[in-house]
Amino acid sequence: MFLQFFKKIKNIIINPESIMVLFCIFGFITTSIAVSFLYFNISFGSVNTEKSPIRTDLFEKLPIRAVSVAVYDTTTDKFIYTKNGNAQLPLASITKVMTSVSALRIAEKIDAERAVKFSGNWWNLVDLMKYALVSSSNNGVTSIAEAVSRVDDENGGPVKNIDFVGEMNNIARELNLHTTYFLNETGLDVNKTLGGAYGSSKDIAKMFAYAIDKYPNVFTATKYPEIKIISMEGANMGSRNTNIDVEKMTTLIASKTGTTDLAGGNLVIAFDAGISHPIIISILGSTPEDRFKDAETLSLATIEYLSSK
Repeated sequence: MFLQFFKKIKNIIINPESIMVLFCIFGFITTSIAVSFLYFNISFGSVNTEKSPIRTDLFEKLPIRAVSVAVYDTTTDKFIYTKNGNAQLPLASITKVMTSVSALRIAEKIDAERAVKFSGNWWNLVDLMKYALVSSSNNGVTSIAEAVSRVDDENGGPVKNIDFVGEMNNIARELNLHTTYFLNETGLDVNKTLGGAYGSSKDIAKMFAYAIDKYPNVFTATKYPEIKIISMEGANMGSRNTNIDVEKMTTLIASKTGTTDLAGGNLVIAFDAGISHPIIISILGSTPEDRFKDAETLSLATIEYLSSK
């Protein structure tokens, strides 16, 4: 009896059509088991497909001394963090960022190679501008503003003067810097109650982003500890950077300080938080000492925030 049964089984197995059927059944069963296993693993959390939560709390309890700060991601055109970001405050020498932008735009129209008389010598406009930004020279930016504002008539007619500060305000409106306006080209306080320029930390971040994107050759000079330039007569002039922390920030792209009695300590920096990932941090209403601590605190929190995304 058993012998007859095994003979029948042998005939079925040897049959090619039967082998194909058995192979299909086996494949169907193993596939079903694999799919079921994967489903239950995902459903019950054995397979983690979610990213780590973004650390949105990183900035809330930071010991920031500044009245107003803004952290701006230029790649997304969004603010990562702000504190009183729209508060209108005195800008002090951060004003020189817009002074430089305005001078360069005017020079592009009238004379890009214009020389500037300063400190008894003639200087290349861009060289003197780098010096004025790094050293925060008030006399330097005033000389630049006066030089580019003068338009000589080619036919010998009267000299025309461009409203330089008016041009600065025109550019501010063009960039939609709604809280920003300028009364002079240096940012120096007009008197004990009136600053030379006003703006918000959000506006300043946007303004600085525009400046370093439009004129990188000029503004990247501000990432170095010192600058030296040579006049057309061969005279040397140099100065240390007013940002005393430039050597600590290896990924710094550009920076500008500002200090007056009304403004306190201001600072705006651009640094690379990754490969081609510029971040702007603007700080208004801190102290001359604490603005650098504020910048370091905010930059570290920004890097941690971006790494959690």
